[in-house]
Amino acid sequence: MNRTTNIKAEPTNNKFLSVLGRPDLLQQVINLRESEWPEYIKRGSLTLKYIEDYIKDYNDFLALLCDSQEKVIAYGAAIPIAWDGSVDGLPDGWDAAYEQAFEDRQIDREKTTICALGIVISPFHKGKHLSYQLIEEIKKIGARHGLKHMLAPVRPTSKKMYPLTPIENYICWKRPDGTPFDPWIRAHWKMGGKILTVAPRSMLISGKVTDWENWTGMIFPESGNYIVPEALQPIRIDIEKDIGIYEDPNVWMEYSLD
Repeated sequence: MNRTTNIKAEPTNNKFLSVLGRPDLLQQVINLRESEWPEYIKRGSLTLKYIEDYIKDYNDFLALLCDSQEKVIAYGAAIPIAWDGSVDGLPDGWDAAYEQAFEDRQIDREKTTICALGIVISPFHKGKHLSYQLIEEIKKIGARHGLKHMLAPVRPTSKKMYPLTPIENYICWKRPDGTPFDPWIRAHWKMGGKILTVAPRSMLISGKVTDWENWTGMIFPESGNYIVPEALQPIRIDIEKDIGIYEDPNVWMEYSLD
């Protein structure tokens, strides 16, 4: 079944550009990321730990979609990792894949897979099927580097509306036409992505209670589980230990690069 048959991007003058020799494009990427992600993911994830190394060592794995004025309107970030093609061999999630890429590089382990880290689209350009163009471009980048597989730890966008539903149940939901319930999982599915398994603790975000209050605009008077804006499941607050922990669940999906 060819799932991409009815996907049509609007005709535009958009084009993909490389960051090589264009530091201004990198700054646009950072600005776009700052405007889209929840504050706790921007401040608490591993991105901040590795961002400079990523830009230095993996800038050719950035797919930058620019308009006719060469303004970045969307981007897809990816990274090469070693993967044996099995479900058991998958990284534990987004964090693990990110860290593994730098470990693979350090010990010169043979890379087999391009792992998509995320796609961000400007609010002014959503609804134009740009995500499909970015997925295709990431696949092309993987093919150019001679990689065999493409993986994506997909963050289901509508899961935030059902934070109490286990991710294992959520990914089984279907629409009346039989397609995946979640729009972002559905977009990947239409492009040929295959669900492999869930990553219930794909991204770990930890911070002091005051950090979480600043990130969310909420007050946490006592220890317990809390539902916070944009989170896919509750966060855990421990007042005595002065810590809040959030585990972002993702869904591993695989593409063929043939």
